[in-house]
Amino acid sequence: MKIYIYNTENNEYLYEVEAQIDPLASSKGETIYLMPPNSTQIAPTEPKAGYANVFNNGKWEQIKDERGEIYYDNGNNAVMITKLRQEI
Repeated sequence: MKIYIYNTENNEYLYEVEAQIDPLASSKGETIYLMPPNSTQIAPTEPKAGYANVFNNGKWEQIKDERGEIYYDNGNNAVMITKLRQEI
């Protein structure tokens, strides 16, 4: 079974991996998989150009990815965006 891992700080999609079978829970005949807390069985869709997949409230959302962009604050100082949802 594939599971999808996301970042614990911002919930951004990181990668997919095969889930491992829980040997203790599965010993009773039913196959039970180990699920890290920052994972889901729900597959993300391919993000649109300039967007990132973020897991929120049980579903994937695409949010604008402005990392690497430069904006100017009220004092006309250049501010480079380094995080998703970073405020200027």
